[in-house]
Amino acid sequence: MHRFRSISILILTLGLSISIFSCVMIAFRPDDSRLVRGPFPPEIASIEKGEDLIAVAELKLHENLGETFPNLTLVNAQNDVVTLEEFRGKRLAILVSTTDCHYCVLWLRDLHNTRWKPPEGYDLLMVLFSSGGTKEFNRLVMNAPNHFLVGWPLIDYLAYARFYPAMYFVSDEGIFEGYKRGYLADPVWHVEVDNKANNN
Repeated sequence: MHRFRSISILILTLGLSISIFSCVMIAFRPDDSRLVRGPFPPEIASIEKGEDLIAVAELKLHENLGETFPNLTLVNAQNDVVTLEEFRGKRLAILVSTTDCHYCVLWLRDLHNTRWKPPEGYDLLMVLFSSGGTKEFNRLVMNAPNHFLVGWPLIDYLAYARFYPAMYFVSDEGIFEGYKRGYLADPVWHVEVDNKANNN
């Protein structure tokens, strides 16, 4: 009887471990066919210098400040497909960390240490990633309360932004308000957001 009970506990433990492992693996499927991926912009295909790529990306982002932010398709931790439009009514801070680069990990560490608190004035911090990485990167991403798998490249004008990590700021009406290019960079705001901040 004791042996039967031990075997039963072992089977239950293995089953639980497999279930947990499966849930974790769901978030790290970059080939998920449900994700929407943007095309690689042909006009940047021949650009070799990193600073030139950044200049083009900055131009595209600046041109679209104050416009509707792309409606990204995401897969959440429950393996459900959601879109950014479903978060209308909340001001979003969206960290895009597609790789486990050094500065991506540093930024994730900082957010983890502040318990994933959104930047001041924003309601929800979202962490988007397109693939898994080091153990620390994976652990940090999975620890974020609102982490989502996203298709790569990103869609629309975000496909030009090849620098990571980056944080995008979106209004409760889905308007692109500003962005922060990199862990140590200062935010770039739409002029209307600056005016609101100066009047408060």
